[in-house]
Amino acid sequence: MTRRQLMYLLIYIMMFSCNFSEKKGEKTTLKINLEFRKDDKIQLFYTEHPLDNFVEKKSKTLNIKGQDGIQELIFNFPEEIHPLKIRIDLGDNQSQNIIKIQTIVISKDDEFIRINSDNFSKYLLPNDYVVHIESSSDFKLDAKKENYDPYLLSTSLLIKELIEL
Repeated sequence: MTRRQLMYLLIYIMMFSCNFSEKKGEKTTLKINLEFRKDDKIQLFYTEHPLDNFVEKKSKTLNIKGQDGIQELIFNFPEEIHPLKIRIDLGDNQSQNIIKIQTIVISKDDEFIRINSDNFSKYLLPNDYVVHIESSSDFKLDAKKENYDPYLLSTSLLIKELIEL
């Protein structure tokens, strides 16, 4: 068993040892404050179990009008949904180049997880098409590789904190 499989197994066990029936009926929201200078879209994938794969059916897409300055995007999950793993697809406009992600806040009632440039690498893992410029909120998108698909994936720490949220 690989280290990654063991980590997911432990998260899965933790998840079922918690009482999730209390978490149902509460609304979860994900807010992203970002800057995209060119028109694009963001797609948020989510799963309700850490071992599930991402599927189109469990995703939400928001179009972004390119502009200078920070915009706020809000993803509202249905009341019965409590996401435990997320993936944020950063568009398909290959000329986007640099984007800024100032903050990502995942909240439910009065509790929240706040992600910013100080703790970004603890909570989200960029794939090969995304380079986080350290100590900033800037991300360079690399369109030179084949099958362009820049995204950010939740780390095991974020999954753990989503379980506790």
